[in-house]
Amino acid sequence: MNTTQLPGQDDLLLLYVPVMIWTFLLVVYFFFLGRKFTFGNWTASNPNPYCDETLGLPKGTFRGVLTITIMFVAILLEVFTLRNPEYEKHTEKFLTAFQMVLAFYFGSQVMSTLTKAETKKTEAIVNAAENPSGNTEVVCDENK
Repeated sequence: MNTTQLPGQDDLLLLYVPVMIWTFLLVVYFFFLGRKFTFGNWTASNPNPYCDETLGLPKGTFRGVLTITIMFVAILLEVFTLRNPEYEKHTEKFLTAFQMVLAFYFGSQVMSTLTKAETKKTEAIVNAAENPSGNTEVVCDENK
């Protein structure tokens, strides 16, 4: 019987154990979140305020967990390829895709911030044009 092993095959266990632990923690986390929010004791007089969100959870919960999970996997793969360089070509595409997602996310956040700043400037110009007497009240609302 030929029992040839791939280089670093024992280290594959170092990949699977953290992923299984992370998966278990996510299942427990979503169980308790679902129990509290999705399947909570909501009534007609006390409805779930998050019923329109993903899985009836607070806004951003699912997206945040998904982002942290992808980052966890990317870091895990990077550490694994540092220990076993021969696996680098197998993880290269995932890590490139992860970098593209990060670039897109932060790029869109910058554009969103710039757009909000331009909207505030435009509103100030319109208010000044509509009220030429100069008695314009400037209100700073950071949630806008």
